[in-house]
Amino acid sequence: MGRLTALPLEKRISDGYSICCFLNENVGCFTPPSPFANCDGIFYSWVLRISVWVVSVVAIAINLMVLGGRCKPTRRQDPTAVKPTENVFLVNLAVADFLMGVYLLAIAIADAWFGADYFLHSEKWRLGTVCGIIGIIGVLSSVVSLLDLTIKTID
Repeated sequence: MGRLTALPLEKRISDGYSICCFLNENVGCFTPPSPFANCDGIFYSWVLRISVWVVSVVAIAINLMVLGGRCKPTRRQDPTAVKPTENVFLVNLAVADFLMGVYLLAIAIADAWFGADYFLHSEKWRLGTVCGIIGIIGVLSSVVSLLDLTIKTID
């Protein structure tokens, strides 16, 4: 009788990239291209992870200071006081940038929460309520910032 010898497969094709994350790195695994196809977490590198944390914390802190300074009552006679119209634009821009900081902080927290196991939870995360809400916050923040800067430029 002959012997069956199992030869290792050199490449695999899969509909979802999460299957490829379970395979040895020496095995070629091909999936449909996706920006979310990552076996290392939400972010591809530690530089991105650190950058998102820094930018989110700085954006939240700075914009809270701006909001605190702009929302306090000012004296009418103060010649250095910002005009009410300009103050509205600055407050709107600070709120929009604050929301972008919140969005980035939520993404950074999700990356830290899931870690290298993100591929196991990516579909549930991307289709979930929290991801949807922070996605809306991110888009809203970008649109409001752009609109506010456009109106301020026209003004």
